[in-house]
Amino acid sequence: MKEFLDSSSRMRCESLLLGNVSESNYDQCEITSLVFKDVSFFEKGSIEDSVFNECIFKGASFDFNNFNNVTFLSCSFWDCTFVDGLDKVSLSFYNCKDNNEFVESLDKVSDGNESDLSIGVDYYIFSKIWPMGSQSMERLHYFTKNLFHTELFSRREIIAEIKRLKRDGLLEEAKDSNFIAINKAKISEIKNILGRE
Repeated sequence: MKEFLDSSSRMRCESLLLGNVSESNYDQCEITSLVFKDVSFFEKGSIEDSVFNECIFKGASFDFNNFNNVTFLSCSFWDCTFVDGLDKVSLSFYNCKDNNEFVESLDKVSDGNESDLSIGVDYYIFSKIWPMGSQSMERLHYFTKNLFHTELFSRREIIAEIKRLKRDGLLEEAKDSNFIAINKAKISEIKNILGRE
């Protein structure tokens, strides 16, 4: 029956029935709005090019050696652990929370370096919000996940650039954590990045 379930329902059932998630059939999936308690993730099997969105992990353990290009958006990690001895991981975290420096520890191990980002990620982000040919921005808020529909940059590069643009004050926190917001006071700098007068 699992073939008839969407990926979120399938993972929910697997975690509840087995206490772990290890099947290798979650590649290129979006897992949304699930709560996992005391679940072990991918000690066996693997997951690639997938997104966890607004999920809550309580007492979960992860083997991130088996995660490749996985993004966590607005997820919470409470008392979670991961396998020691990671050389590097291909993970991205955006608007995530924890209670034991779980996310910060993984950001230090993650591959890629913000200073090595491809040139033009900021241009890409702002051109999506303010498309070429538009006289003005249609909206000041933009759905973050729509930025990931590109082969120009990885999700990790896009998330790292969003964090940098927030630090520089060009972007602000939106009311909904799944959106980014333009800082209206910095419109002239944004026009400069887009090469517009």
